[in-house]
Amino acid sequence: MRNAILFSSPFFFAGFAGCGPTDVTYSHDVRPLLEEHCLRCHAEGGVAGIPLERYDEVAPMKELIVSDVEGGVMPPWLAEAGCEDYADDPSLSDAEKALLRHWMEIGAPEGEATAPSTTTLAAPLATASALSRVDLELAMAEPYAPRLDLSDDYRCFLVDWPEEQDLFVTGLGVVPGDTSVVHHVITYVVHPEDVPTARASDDLDPGPGWGCFGGPEEASAGLGGWAPGSPPREYPAGTGISVPAGSALIFEVHYHAQGIPAEDTTSVVIKLDPSVEKEAEIIPVTNPAWTEGRGMLIPAGDAEVTHIFRAPVSLMVDKPFVIYDVTAHMHRRGVGESLWIERENGDRDCVLEVPRWDFDWQLTYVLAQPKVVNPGDTIGIGCTFDNSAEHQPPDDASELHDVAWGEGTGDEMCLGFYYVTFQ
Repeated sequence: MRNAILFSSPFFFAGFAGCGPTDVTYSHDVRPLLEEHCLRCHAEGGVAGIPLERYDEVAPMKELIVSDVEGGVMPPWLAEAGCEDYADDPSLSDAEKALLRHWMEIGAPEGEATAPSTTTLAAPLATASALSRVDLELAMAEPYAPRLDLSDDYRCFLVDWPEEQDLFVTGLGVVPGDTSVVHHVITYVVHPEDVPTARASDDLDPGPGWGCFGGPEEASAGLGGWAPGSPPREYPAGTGISVPAGSALIFEVHYHAQGIPAEDTTSVVIKLDPSVEKEAEIIPVTNPAWTEGRGMLIPAGDAEVTHIFRAPVSLMVDKPFVIYDVTAHMHRRGVGESLWIERENGDRDCVLEVPRWDFDWQLTYVLAQPKVVNPGDTIGIGCTFDNSAEHQPPDDASELHDVAWGEGTGDEMCLGFYYVTFQ
């Protein structure tokens, strides 16, 4: 708990536009903080699941809100300070945290709803809760009931692309139909020449979609996705992912129904532009050897297992590229992940450090300054796992066992994703 004497002092609150220790109200001061730092997730239908848009929603939660904010649990921001600067950090300042505590301690007054706010707001978040413009909405053609005889049901759904000209996706939001069973969603572009192959896969499998454990071989390029905690996002200004006319999309949905009957209709909202300054791609970063056999073994009972992979960039591409944002991905035994670039001159350039992994908040981190990576550099990724008895996933009722790379929720992964353009 923070120093209550300091935070309750009228001298401390003198910095809030001259307000006295009893002047802080929800309408005047707290509501603007929530709008800036919380409501991108805590809105009706938002990824957090708990709306905090009205006073009667906020006041009963005041103790929990203050506790989570002061404890660094909320807003969720897993990136370690000092690694890199990001454009969308929603964290509250010490002064803003103190204001929330003081408001709670004086009884959480509501105040006049029409009172103007004097709270100084931080810069707008880069990852807003909604796209600035929705040009297209697409959904699975029909609902799908995840198979109850499978712990992890991977299903691919082919979705027609209706646009008749070549366009660029410049923003994407994935909307899972039933978050109680949807583990994650990845969307792919299928270029026109590959659409017949995708349709054949769909036709061979009865029912909606087709089984695609391990990923769809029919996909031409990644488009973006959703994992717990992921809000819709716009791609960096001037960039976008190409979708030619005549293409289709694939929604790869990983269902983890755990024996619970459900029905899902996942959809996407899309922002489109006819042209962009730079065409972008999403590239994965991992060790290919981890994905085969027991290449990323996490022994039963071991509380700290770290796997590290380094590879020359020249093995991936033969030209420089620019990283705009980064996403980390592990499952429930993951505790920390790092992504970095080792420069040709020996310098280490940190891209993302997540020392406190949380499966329920898989965020994308937008770099404040994009990074140029050259073929002479080396990419690095490292993940730490805890497979001790005290850190078993709540839905894994099996005995303590070795874990390795796998597509299932009870398996593990160590992945990074970079949104890049090529020079």
